[in-house]
Amino acid sequence: MDRTVLSSLVVGATMTLACVEQEPYPYAAIYDPPLRPIAAAPDPESPYPVATNQRFRIAFNTYLDAERLTAFSGLGLRSGGVRGFGLVRYEMVDKTLVWTTTRPLEPTLLYQLIFDDEALRSVTGQPYSGPLAVPFLVGDYEQLIPDPEPAPTWSDVEPILAPCNDCHADPSWLLRPIDFDHLVAQPSDLSEDRILVIPYNAPGSYLMHVILWDYPLRDVTAQPPSWAGYPQLSLDDQRTIERWIRGGATR
Repeated sequence: MDRTVLSSLVVGATMTLACVEQEPYPYAAIYDPPLRPIAAAPDPESPYPVATNQRFRIAFNTYLDAERLTAFSGLGLRSGGVRGFGLVRYEMVDKTLVWTTTRPLEPTLLYQLIFDDEALRSVTGQPYSGPLAVPFLVGDYEQLIPDPEPAPTWSDVEPILAPCNDCHADPSWLLRPIDFDHLVAQPSDLSEDRILVIPYNAPGSYLMHVILWDYPLRDVTAQPPSWAGYPQLSLDDQRTIERWIRGGATR
């Protein structure tokens, strides 16, 4: 399929994908659509060629099954027999796959951005339904890519989760405190199979499941619960927690 097909699925393609702030809503099991792309950067409709070190961002309509993904699956680039070398990262909060070059693309070649429909599944098991390939012409220039920010530490995350202790630190609630030692590598009180924070694995960490209001697979009400009187965590706060876990959940 060509870039027009992807463009018809894309909403608000920009160089940095932005999620719309919205009110939380409960997940309805009856609404479980196939996985499909909804935003892309760079814009598939742009007449301009992409950089030799281009970073591609594809946002999806729902959360991905991260257990099916590796650093080398989900997305790829190819121009005939020439393969693009890069790594894939899943950004859970934004439901986005990021493909980053590890070796410059060949100038003037027409590459296909390949969607791996075998690896792409929603977290609820829905199959991928979207274009399998989208063309991008490569120019003879590099784009400026800023150095990655250092991963957050617990000192960045603790203030975000501090209001939780209004209940969790109250002995009458019989809840575990929300602190580093009670979160990292610790099982959920509801199930020993669900680890609250797994260093380097944000999608597998149950803490992420409960702070994302529209996450479909969890055993409890999204946190903080609406009756507690606190707003849901902002997208920036959710991203900080995700980056902390992805970076190793350090103290």
